[in-house]
Amino acid sequence: MKTLGDSLRNAREVKNLTQKEVSKKTGINNKTISNYENDVSLPDPITLKTFADIYETSVDYLLGRPQNKKNVFDGEDKKSLDVSGLPDEAIKQAEEYIGLLRLKYKGNASK
Repeated sequence: MKTLGDSLRNAREVKNLTQKEVSKKTGINNKTISNYENDVSLPDPITLKTFADIYETSVDYLLGRPQNKKNVFDGEDKKSLDVSGLPDEAIKQAEEYIGLLRLKYKGNASK
């Protein structure tokens, strides 16, 4: 089962941000961010909202609540991908694959 830490890490990686970059944007120590992503500690609700805003996703998504649509990011544009009817494992695999595609094509995308 996907944890909050998994969701935070995945959302950060989809946005192609490092923990240090998130630390600069939020003022949260990067060790604290690491602790959140490794499920050592939990962010308070305001911090969780801050992460959702930076990663352009919902708090519900970060908390692993089921949604009919998941956010898929393409640079500055937010697109929706209809994943209704898919099991959670398939959605997780799709998110991971999209993250890998982003890494592969980073800097090669035509605008």
